[in-house]
Amino acid sequence: MNIKRTTLLLLSILLLAAGLRFYQVTQPFTDAFSWRQVSVAMMAENYYRTNWNILYPEVNWSGPGPNYQGREFQTVSYIAALLFAAIGQYDWIGRTITILFGLWGIYALFLLVRRLFGEKQALAAAAMMAVLPGSVIVDRSFIPDPAMVALVVTCLWLIVAYLQTDRTRYLVAAGIVGAWGFCTKIPGLIVGLPAVYAAVAILYARRANWLPKTLKLVLVGVLTLVPVAAYYLWARHLAYTYPPYHFAGDGNWLWDDGLSRWLAQDYFLPKLQFHLTTWLWFW
Repeated sequence: MNIKRTTLLLLSILLLAAGLRFYQVTQPFTDAFSWRQVSVAMMAENYYRTNWNILYPEVNWSGPGPNYQGREFQTVSYIAALLFAAIGQYDWIGRTITILFGLWGIYALFLLVRRLFGEKQALAAAAMMAVLPGSVIVDRSFIPDPAMVALVVTCLWLIVAYLQTDRTRYLVAAGIVGAWGFCTKIPGLIVGLPAVYAAVAILYARRANWLPKTLKLVLVGVLTLVPVAAYYLWARHLAYTYPPYHFAGDGNWLWDDGLSRWLAQDYFLPKLQFHLTTWLWFW
């Protein structure tokens, strides 16, 4: 496909995505995920007004502080706090940050699919992500998920680029961006599954000397997980030390209720069906 045409189509997709996401960007946090958005807004405000240390996210739930919580790395709320200091505290700042991450995620998806399948398929994937109702709703919400998705998709693109080009700088960048994404929200670790599949498929297709590359991938993977593990151990320490004694994801960890309770959820397929039909795709 002509480079100019591809660029024009991609820009059109990104402008469409931006238009859908910036609709009513000044709306207060009273829409979907309102409780989560308000929590993120509290942490941004407390960075701005109380303590700039990013390792101490604080909410206002438990009376006189400090009310530090064991939360994911505060990428979104901290950027918001910095902007609060520069231009004032407004709800639209939080939404704008996540929208920009969402647009970055669409572009990263385009780059990833283009490397694997070609420009037409990449444009189709980007267009689908641009208009998918669930994506629009999440990207305009002041929550960490859009940042996590943008970062881990970028990480996967960099891994594929390394596997296809043998350029180590791509792998190093993948480790840095991946660690940032996993700290921003730990479910991003799921990207490890397509990353392993991509590694096996690409190395097999290239008939390359797979051992050196595999060792590099494993080494970078381990190094990527070190800061992630360290950060969440710190978050757990905060959760046990300060009221309201809350650790991110409480009630959803396997060790909270035991394996039998988890298996009783039918592998969460009913919940998946509910979210697909009511949130992600809509009727």
